[in-house]
Amino acid sequence: MLKQLNTILLILAMVVFTGCSEVEENTDPVLGIWAKTRSTSTEGSTITKEEWIFNDAYLGRYNAYEGSEITIRTDFQWEKVDGMYTILYPGINKSDQKARRLVIEEKEVLQDMSGVVLAIRQ
Repeated sequence: MLKQLNTILLILAMVVFTGCSEVEENTDPVLGIWAKTRSTSTEGSTITKEEWIFNDAYLGRYNAYEGSEITIRTDFQWEKVDGMYTILYPGINKSDQKARRLVIEEKEVLQDMSGVVLAIRQ
């Protein structure tokens, strides 16, 4: 009987302590879908598209398309330090990317360190 009471009290204590912790809400303006589309053939018939979906858990999904076919689908991690976003691609042969979020000609863009537009908000 005492053992059952201790078990119930332990479960109750776990519920109370885990229920009190609050997860901080991430409202970073980068959250959402960003993409870049370009023509890769000399005639302009092959379209490639890269797509980043940033979520509030500092993770996301990266997709690369050639035409309508997905060529890469992987998860990524991201962080923001002093206004600079770093996107990390663990497990695939893709270099980490650094970018800033800017508004250019009324469009939200992610621009890399050399001024090249990495993606546009969709």
